[in-house]
Amino acid sequence: PIRLLTCLAVMATATMALGALFTWTGNGNDDLWSNHDNWDHPGGCLTCWPDDATDDAKIPTNPTTWTIDLITETIDDLTIEDDVTFGDGGIDAILTVESVTINGPAVVTVSEGVKISATGTP
Repeated sequence: PIRLLTCLAVMATATMALGALFTWTGNGNDDLWSNHDNWDHPGGCLTCWPDDATDDAKIPTNPTTWTIDLITETIDDLTIEDDVTFGDGGIDAILTVESVTINGPAVVTVSEGVKISATGTP
């Protein structure tokens, strides 16, 4: 019975992490997309960042320009609400998304070696 409860709890946590909305906080000790401390994530997942084709990522408003070092990842939707610079963290990163939405006045800078690819149809 204890193993069953543990298994159910692990499955529930994994299910909550899929198809989730992640909001960038920049609270990690670096600017890495893959640092879970840089994201406000649902379901109490302590090691999660947007890394699933059903996950959504939001870059919220900020008093200064966000800097985010991307990795090669595929997610669902990306919403940008303020100025952001996407860097490559030393690798040629490709962020593949279903759609990109830019709300309000925002300057989006993509560093050399970085690609953001939208696969959705208008």
